[in-house]
Amino acid sequence: TWLGPVEEGEAVLAPFRQFEDPIFDMVGPQPYVVLQQSFDAGMAPKGNRWYSRYHYMDALTDEVIDTIVEGIEPFPGEFTTVYLAQESGAPGRVAPDATAFPHRAGGYSIHVFPGWVDPAADESIMGWARGFSDAIAPHANGGVYVNMLAEDEADRMPDAYGANYTRLREVKAKWDPENVLRMNHNVAPSTD
Repeated sequence: TWLGPVEEGEAVLAPFRQFEDPIFDMVGPQPYVVLQQSFDAGMAPKGNRWYSRYHYMDALTDEVIDTIVEGIEPFPGEFTTVYLAQESGAPGRVAPDATAFPHRAGGYSIHVFPGWVDPAADESIMGWARGFSDAIAPHANGGVYVNMLAEDEADRMPDAYGANYTRLREVKAKWDPENVLRMNHNVAPSTD
């Protein structure tokens, strides 16, 4: 995503347009809301199975690139995607402790997101995602975006909020001490 003058974005994109023949080219000016919805149709079919692993990384080193290239194979599942994104811009102009979201230093994120239909493939495809994630983890900074956590990653909740986690638990103890709002990736109230 290029956020800025279209002409500058085209100049940055030019080398990519000269590299091989793309499988498809969806690049062009569009409103941000349209970009946000660009994968909605593929997520819609009922009965599809999804799994998620996510990491933030401070740098995109040669080792990270090699790990990604090696991890992508065998790329299981009919709807599997792996997103690699540069994290920068306006979010970095907000102090990490100004909101619940602390991951504002820039860098990169990777989302390993397999999608498939056959329940018999659950273990193998989820195992692939876990293995890919485990290979990336040594290159990651420990942070994760809370909305990308899988159901089996409750232990990573503190990683989603970093240094803000203790404060969020204190706020939860004050405003929701009975933990009524818990049907998501739960921040449990502090007990202190």
